[in-house]
Amino acid sequence: MKPLSPHTPTPTPTPQKPWYRRWWAFALAIAVVMGAAIGALNASGEETASTTTGQSPVPTRSAERAEAETSTSPTPEPSPTSSSATPTPTPTPTPTPTPTPTEEPDIPADPADYEKLGTRDLALITKNPDSHVGRQVQIYANITQFDAATGDCIFRGNTAYTNMADSWDYEHNSMFMGEGGAGCEALSDFVADDEVFVLATVGPSYSYDTQIGGSTTVPTYLVDGVELVQ
Repeated sequence: MKPLSPHTPTPTPTPQKPWYRRWWAFALAIAVVMGAAIGALNASGEETASTTTGQSPVPTRSAERAEAETSTSPTPEPSPTSSSATPTPTPTPTPTPTPTPTEEPDIPADPADYEKLGTRDLALITKNPDSHVGRQVQIYANITQFDAATGDCIFRGNTAYTNMADSWDYEHNSMFMGEGGAGCEALSDFVADDEVFVLATVGPSYSYDTQIGGSTTVPTYLVDGVELVQ
């Protein structure tokens, strides 16, 4: 160190400020700088926000790819649906078979089931046959008419309570019917003037016109069994 020249003036040292003043000045400067920086940042943020708000967001590559796949993916067509359901076939009803009526076997009438008549009994039946309908009797008859006029199932005859010696002894005019009883076939072998023995059921009275004019009413008999008298 060089000695100070006696002619060189000695510098006057700058007086130092107290430490607390320097601290406050430094703090104030920092506050000013920070305030300016914060203000600048706020201004920049508002501008950025306004810019962001005004512009449309740029789609990312993933979003573009998803959108492209969505737009290019084929829309599945709906599967065809039948316009009408397949009709269920209606089952054909099975016809119920009609039962065949069983024909009852022809059972010959039993004479024991038929009442033997006397002269008076036959006279009462002839007088009022309607009062004796359904009565089963044994009767004898002389066939007086059995032709095309009567048909194959009806004959007219005179009756008696027993077998008479002569045809004129049969005195009560009556009508005999095979249908509903022994059947028409049972009468097929008989003709007029035959004398027959009949198992009969008494029927109602019957009126018919006579050949000589007028009408007559006679008893009817349902033939249950018949045979020729020898």
